[in-house]
Amino acid sequence: MANYDIQITGIDDVCAALDRLPTELAKAAFAPALKAGGAVLETAIKQGTPIEAGTHISGVSVPPGALRAAVEISVENDAGGRGGQATVDWGDLSYIAGFVDRGHRNVRGGYSHLDKGGRAHGPGRELGDRVPPHPFARRATADCSTDVIATFFTVLDAAMKGMKEF
Repeated sequence: MANYDIQITGIDDVCAALDRLPTELAKAAFAPALKAGGAVLETAIKQGTPIEAGTHISGVSVPPGALRAAVEISVENDAGGRGGQATVDWGDLSYIAGFVDRGHRNVRGGYSHLDKGGRAHGPGRELGDRVPPHPFARRATADCSTDVIATFFTVLDAAMKGMKEF
């Protein structure tokens, strides 16, 4: 009877690659699904963002359409391949978007300082009543949430079905 000696090299690398395969497949499926869902959210947020933010009593103004043009959506995938998140941002105009969405006090002048508890206080002068909130971002997010979820799962399902042949 013949005696054969077989040596296999790289088996540890192959086993490690097989262990990573489910995570890599999940990442490959989640990435396009998150991107597609984020695109639906971005469209809804842009459509809901006011074109005219107006001029504040203090003189701060935003050119018409600048707030809408500043909308940015970033999609970040979870490192473990188990999901991710989409984040809405208005860049340098995020504070204006927050003021419009949540309302704010009318204050002009002076400098704010932080007390020991971390709360801001300022010597600014009240110029009138609070500016009421116009919850455009919250409304747009709520209105499109069903479409975002449906798009996410449709793309995820298609991506996973395409992987069966892998």
